[in-house]
Amino acid sequence: MSQKVPCSKCGVSILESTALRTDGLCMPCKGGYRESIDEGKRHIGEQRERMLTDPYRELWVSLVELVHRSPSGFDGLSHPQKLYFAVSLLEGDVYNGGFHQYFFNNAGSYYVYAKRVSSRSAHSRRLNYCRKPKTYCFLPSPSRYQ
Repeated sequence: MSQKVPCSKCGVSILESTALRTDGLCMPCKGGYRESIDEGKRHIGEQRERMLTDPYRELWVSLVELVHRSPSGFDGLSHPQKLYFAVSLLEGDVYNGGFHQYFFNNAGSYYVYAKRVSSRSAHSRRLNYCRKPKTYCFLPSPSRYQ
């Protein structure tokens, strides 16, 4: 087995043969992207921590479990829970793949609930953007094209 030595800049273990070729540096330090890798690791750690402590994330996970694991499914949610669930689906799909993804995936079937959210809510602007694409995606009849 090859001997390992610490990188002279960051201390990570590298092969002795690598150290000889790179003046004692690991490849990320030699290439100048070690800081970027470390920043990415910090960012992922912060996201994981937020996911474990964020009350909205906790609410979302509990609603998804109720909808998909309880016998009553979506119908078993309270009215406010249905609205939150529907708007969260809208937001997630639109940010992930756009209106096409929302309306052509299962999430679009909850549009009726998503549009009921009060115009005073933080989601009202997103819903206004949603109404126009919805009319073009689900035209009532071919005569609408004329």
